[in-house]
Amino acid sequence: VSQSRYGEVKELDLELENAESEDEIEIQTEDEDFSGKAPELLYSWLKTHLDDALIWQNRRAYTPLKLRVNELFDEDRQAKLRAFMTLDDAEESEFVFEPADILKELRKLSKQFGEALNRIRKQTENDLNANLLAKKDLLDEMRHVISDESDVEKAIQRFRNLLKRWKEIGSIPGREADVVYNNYRHFNKMFYDFLKINQELSQMDIQKVQLLREEIIQQADIVTGK
Repeated sequence: VSQSRYGEVKELDLELENAESEDEIEIQTEDEDFSGKAPELLYSWLKTHLDDALIWQNRRAYTPLKLRVNELFDEDRQAKLRAFMTLDDAEESEFVFEPADILKELRKLSKQFGEALNRIRKQTENDLNANLLAKKDLLDEMRHVISDESDVEKAIQRFRNLLKRWKEIGSIPGREADVVYNNYRHFNKMFYDFLKINQELSQMDIQKVQLLREEIIQQADIVTGK
């Protein structure tokens, strides 16, 4: 294996490590503060944040938003109850609350936001789990390239293809990220060790090379529990 070919694969891996880091960066807006906000402002905010991408980016805003909407309903009810009780012979049991139109629209938009958020959250969870399975499959394929492929040129091509496919897969559940990416980096290191061994084939005793290769294969088996 030529030094230039080895360098080409090494350079590709560095690019993919950067892409891997970018893959884990999720756009999130700062927490919204809805306390004391007028219903017109909340209505305007909701009307401009009903796109799926914006809903997901602002998902942490949903709880404080819903609380503020409930507060506005309670404030409106209390104000109208006080006005009702100033009437002659008024009985609180006879009071019927009719929310302001803006509050009705707010609750409708808030419900729409929440339903969309639940739908997106379920789909995102499904996507993350599917991505996790796909990346675990690729890790297993990487192990097989290192342990089974005797043709160095074919091994390089297969590994490059696996790295490309890895880059194309999206994010995975955070609870699994450390283990998966540590294994990914570990297999990358083992593959480059494999290339170095083959580079030195002409200068080393064949038996020693085989022992080193078997050691690498054993490490791969340990990582994946094979």
